[in-house]
Amino acid sequence: MVLAFKAISGKESGFFASGDVKGMGAISKDENKYIIVVRNNEEVSYLKINK
Repeated sequence: MVLAFKAISGKESGFFASGDVKGMGAISKDENKYIIVVRNNEEVSYLKINK
């Protein structure tokens, strides 16, 4: 499944991914949700969503 993201400001969302971001996605695992951030020439970052 592909999820679409709408670009909004970090101030509005409370989220900012620095660097040369090439892609983002969202996954769920064991009832937890994560944002995946892919940057050019760097390791993939996994950020847990806390609500």
